[in-house]
Amino acid sequence: MKGKCVRFSFPTGAGMKIPHMGWNQLKLEKKGRLFDGIPDGSDFYFVHSYYPVPEEDIVVSTTEYGETFASSIEKGNVFATQFHPEKSQKVGLLVLENFAKIAKQDEWR
Repeated sequence: MKGKCVRFSFPTGAGMKIPHMGWNQLKLEKKGRLFDGIPDGSDFYFVHSYYPVPEEDIVVSTTEYGETFASSIEKGNVFATQFHPEKSQKVGLLVLENFAKIAKQDEWR
């Protein structure tokens, strides 16, 4: 996937810590297969200092942390998230369940 990876950078005194760590909301920008059954605005757990800036239209969700960044992308059978589904309680488990369903449907081996 074409694009770049950017480190968060905030002015001193802005009150924004790096890494971005804790609960934050997703804004679903378009329908993504990982987010089937998950409402827009759901909270997920983040721990990261970098985020993708893709050159393609592959952003499924965005999140606000001092700026708006791509918090998940999808292209074909490649999925990436900036949050940790395994730490994101019920909605995170649903993301993992959706991934398993996709893998089974696509017969990944």
